[in-house]
Amino acid sequence: MASDEAASRLLSAEELRIGEEFRTSDYVFSPQSIRDFAAAWDPMWFHLDEERAVAGPFGGIIASGLQSLAVLQRLLVLEVYSRWQVVVGRGFREVRFLQPVRPQDRTHATLRVLGIDPRHPERSLVTARAELVGARGALVSLVVEQYVRRSGVQAD
Repeated sequence: MASDEAASRLLSAEELRIGEEFRTSDYVFSPQSIRDFAAAWDPMWFHLDEERAVAGPFGGIIASGLQSLAVLQRLLVLEVYSRWQVVVGRGFREVRFLQPVRPQDRTHATLRVLGIDPRHPERSLVTARAELVGARGALVSLVVEQYVRRSGVQAD
C-alpha cells in the first residue's frame, strides 16, 4: 500500500493495541476564551470576576471544568478519533478535575488504550484513559468508551 494511502486509512479496532498512547498538539487557554465560555455555559464568579477570583480559593481566574472537557474532546476528535473507524461514543466515567486550568496554560491531550472488547461482529468497545495535560501534569482525567468498527466491516 502506498504511504499516502496508508496514512489516510482509518484504523479498525483490531489495529489498536492495549497500552498504545496517542498525543495531540497543544491548545492554550486564553483569558478571553475562559471568560467567553464561562459567560455562555458556566457563569461561576471564579471563571468571570478577576477581582473576586484573586481573593478566592484559586488565587485567580480558572477555566470551567466543562470547558476543559470540551477542549479535551475537540483535541481527541480532531487528532485521534478522526484516524479511527469510530462508530459512536458510548460514554465516559471517572471524570476527575485534578488541577485548575489557568489562563495561558499550554495543554495537550493524551489517550491510552485500556481495553478492546470485540463484543459485536461489527464493532468493538474500546476503553481508554483520556487526559488533558499541562506543564504541571494531568489537569483532567477520565475514562472514555468508543465503539470502533472491526476489520472488513463497511461503513454505513
